[in-house]
Amino acid sequence: MTPEERRLTEALLYLPTLYSSVTWRPYGLLFCDTQNPASMDANHAVILDPSADLNAALDDIVRYYRVRCMPPLLYSGYRPEEAKWLLPHLRSAHWRLKYVTASFYRRTKNILPQYNSGICIEHPAFLTAESAALLTEGGGEWTLGITERLLRSPNAKAYAARAQDGRLAAWLMLLVFRGCGFVQDVFTLPAYRHQGLCTALISRAAEEFAREWNYPLYLCAENPDAVRIYERAGFTLYRVLSQPDWWAAPGE
Repeated sequence: MTPEERRLTEALLYLPTLYSSVTWRPYGLLFCDTQNPASMDANHAVILDPSADLNAALDDIVRYYRVRCMPPLLYSGYRPEEAKWLLPHLRSAHWRLKYVTASFYRRTKNILPQYNSGICIEHPAFLTAESAALLTEGGGEWTLGITERLLRSPNAKAYAARAQDGRLAAWLMLLVFRGCGFVQDVFTLPAYRHQGLCTALISRAAEEFAREWNYPLYLCAENPDAVRIYERAGFTLYRVLSQPDWWAAPGE
């Protein structure tokens, strides 16, 4: 693992601390936000110690979340050789594994693409009825809790695009954390796609980030249409994760 990969994986591991509470265990971490139980990113465990009693760790994870009326979930901790020491044990314990197929992209080109000058870019500082409606329709209700906490964080900045008819119709969050920048929660309402809103958002966010920070800027994507937009804004494939990215839940 290169120094950059190590920095990226450490940042990804602890990123939920921006919008969730964390409880430390000898075997790893438990992220929890009881005000936002529907969010997997805000409510999951990570096992980091290969020498831990894995059966006891899994039992503890199940108890921790079920007593809070949440489904127990386990995320990858991006540890070296994790696929060899943890995944076989999860299978033998009848946990269901789901692999993540997205790839990471890094901004490597300072491209300033042209976009419709009629698009208005805003920086929401707090949730309003209008922005909450956009988030609910575009990302689901679980995004509201995360966004509300992120908007109070100095590590995050929101970008929203208002279409020519005045509708707030596209959104993204830009996070700066542990020497890395992340573009996430990017979406455009279906009726407003192919109007340049997402291109305008990603371009403005990347441009401002480059002026303010001397950090690499990443995003994670798998949708080909989205990837083409990101490539036009200067992002190139950084890597397909060198080890499987996954999440797991107990079998019934």
